[in-house]
Amino acid sequence: MNLNTFHNDDDFKNFGVVENQSSFLNTSGGKFTNTGAKLLNKTGGTFDIQASSEFVNDHGDVLNETGAIITRNDLSTFANSGTFFGTGMFDGDMISDSDAIFYPNTESTVGSYTITGNYTQNGTATYKVEILDAVQYDVIDITENAILDGTINIELSGGYLPTFNGQEFVLLTYGDFTGNFSTVNFPDITGTGLAWSLVYDATELKLVASSVLPVELVTFEANLFRNDVQLDWTTATEINNDFFAVEHSINGRDFSATARIQSLRRMITERAPWPSAMMIVDTPNAKNSITNAENIRF
Repeated sequence: MNLNTFHNDDDFKNFGVVENQSSFLNTSGGKFTNTGAKLLNKTGGTFDIQASSEFVNDHGDVLNETGAIITRNDLSTFANSGTFFGTGMFDGDMISDSDAIFYPNTESTVGSYTITGNYTQNGTATYKVEILDAVQYDVIDITENAILDGTINIELSGGYLPTFNGQEFVLLTYGDFTGNFSTVNFPDITGTGLAWSLVYDATELKLVASSVLPVELVTFEANLFRNDVQLDWTTATEINNDFFAVEHSINGRDFSATARIQSLRRMITERAPWPSAMMIVDTPNAKNSITNAENIRF
């Protein structure tokens, strides 16, 4: 463990574990390579990537704890194809290159990671997010721009599930953003009546749980059958749906109920399409009338 100021102006290759709890200066001409190894920047530690120096995380692990800071000069070279994690601060422009994984926690708790600069995630990199409950979850705070691509993996821990329509989790904050995550892996919330979406607002990325429509129609047809109207429909899902009310109108404004068809209450996991529900409605003057079916929720 480094407890003093360490200067590197040569080619430093780490194949094991480097722990820093003081000041590690990667100075001009110096190159630090973390090849399948571990760099642990502990609380109180500063790892300084200075101008004309080089930092390469080659499929290694870089932990930046709370109260620790990694600084990067704009004139340095930075390459990251490994794992960055922790709840510390990165002062400068941060990049997740090919195969990189970034998650703002310490494997024991969720947290926030601060980047005082730009954050760029390339097409084969991954941002990993863990959600413990409604108020405890991972977030990256970016003071400048987020340039987004690649994958976001979102995980729920400890059996937690969202509980209401419109529930939000802020996963990124930024000054501005371009692009978006090309692959989004949402956690399974089957049975909650909710569905996930990502919302890219001007200054933050939000994960939102929204109510699923109770009925997802696949087909709906109305055909004249002698002096009656025959209604046929198929559904993909029927969630919290009690029954269908069939209504009839002569003028298109005033409707009266003519029939009630019980819902099968199919859950989202039972996607079909299902065989048609069919109803023949007795409609005098059928050619000039309107008939519809409305779903009624619990």
